Amino acid sequence: MKIAQKKLKFPPLPALTSNVRAVYFEPIALSGERYCIAVVGSTSAGDAIARSAVSPRVARCVIGELGANLVGFSQLVVQDFQFSISHGISYESWAPPFDRMYLGECRDIDGDTPEQILQVATMTFAMLAHETESDLAEQSIITPSADDERQFRDSVRHTVEQVRPGLARYFGQTFSLTGGRALNRIDYMSASYGVCYSTINPYTAKANLMPRAQAALWRLARARDASGFTPPTVLEIVLWTPQPGQPIFSRQHYDIVDETVAELRSEAERDDLGVMTVFTPDSAGERLLSLENA
Repeated sequence: MKIAQKKLKFPPLPALTSNVRAVYFEPIALSGERYCIAVVGSTSAGDAIARSAVSPRVARCVIGELGANLVGFSQLVVQDFQFSISHGISYESWAPPFDRMYLGECRDIDGDTPEQILQVATMTFAMLAHETESDLAEQSIITPSADDERQFRDSVRHTVEQVRPGLARYFGQTFSLTGGRALNRIDYMSASYGVCYSTINPYTAKANLMPRAQAALWRLARARDASGFTPPTVLEIVLWTPQPGQPIFSRQHYDIVDETVAELRSEAERDDLGVMTVFTPDSAGERLLSLENA
């Protein structure tokens, strides 16, 4: 008796091959602690691909305030990669836009679609990733400010509106680099003055001091490149720092403030941006008014 033999069929090979790299962020320089916050790559079809590798829920649960900062950081990295590629920078030449951020080793990953490749890469590299529909939806929101920065911005706005109510329309400007839903906020942008506000609180963990201010510098620099924005005469970040001589702060606290401001000034110079420090929100409001009246 003959047994009919079925012809064995091997599953089809993946439609795409890709070269993918993780983008790592080191919160404290030389500490050895690092987190994969995004993945970037190039497929055999010639497409440049990128995706955030930080789930808002997981990050906030695992590493608290730093996790909330990394959510916004990861979004900016993806936008910077997409914007750079669209302006002629190759995948091989692109570098992360912030200090203490670096690329991991290349990894070949196959898949049928770019989305499948990115999902595999994210789950391979990142401990802070977990995909759900709500996670993906949160990736498109405007990066939230910390409460102290929100209070700072609101106090500046109140000061300005008391004197010149007509300037209110310039607060809270948003733009998109990629034409997608991800919006970037500039705290104030007019033809004369563009500014983002941030705070330097030396009681904040060192790993959390820099990311929000660095992200603000990135937004200011990229706003010049976005369609629909005319670069203002002055473009800067204003930092609310502790007033000298306060008994609640030690010499070490003030040293942390000075070091952080110096590091931000160094980064700002590379993009031809200014960094100003103030001791009160009223001072920031008065600066805005003086520049608008110039």
